[in-house]
Amino acid sequence: MQISYAQIKPYIADDKFFVKFFLLDDSLNLNRWQVTQEALRNDIKSFIGTPFVVTPRADHPLPEMQEAERDGTIIDVGFDESSGKAYGIAEITDLDAKNKLKSGEISFVSPSI
Repeated sequence: MQISYAQIKPYIADDKFFVKFFLLDDSLNLNRWQVTQEALRNDIKSFIGTPFVVTPRADHPLPEMQEAERDGTIIDVGFDESSGKAYGIAEITDLDAKNKLKSGEISFVSPSI
């Protein structure tokens, strides 16, 4: 599945709700920082187990607040060789976050690193 910057793909498996989402690539982002392909490939798995947070303002919660605001957990990551983009898969456990993601109200995510 190809993932673009502003794309979230929700799906249900085994009665659980998941989203597959663009995670990161090596382009310069809007905050003017970037990672190298080498760092991305070496460290992408460090996202596994981290909180997936849906915020009302589509911003980044402070790192110390992410656990308290956890709406789900990033359970897997991968790398699309053809596009050079990394993606994440998160299991969403918060009902409000599920509804926002299912409805398309949330269509963009940005990881906190």
